[in-house]
Amino acid sequence: PMAEGEFIGEYVGLVRPCTYFFANVNEYCFRYPLYRLGFWIYTIDAQDYCNETSFINHSSSPNCDAVVTFNNDLLHVCIRTNQAVERDQQLTYDYGNNLIAK
Repeated sequence: PMAEGEFIGEYVGLVRPCTYFFANVNEYCFRYPLYRLGFWIYTIDAQDYCNETSFINHSSSPNCDAVVTFNNDLLHVCIRTNQAVERDQQLTYDYGNNLIAK
């Protein structure tokens, strides 16, 4: 069992640029939380380089949240529980409705 606010892990992968015109994203992409620079945005692509957080499923009533933190001059996307989670309960968070990346 996990308490509310417990750290699950950091969403990791290859940080790479993409554009609105040629997104080149897959189901393991999570938009890197930077302001847009022109037509460029960045994504964390966990298709080939990942950890267990890339396997957390989507839910419109999730028991986890993706939280952006700033540490050592880098932005990090961390997953934490937003309620108590029982043993054997699936971990989920809301991917959002962005068409380019989660």
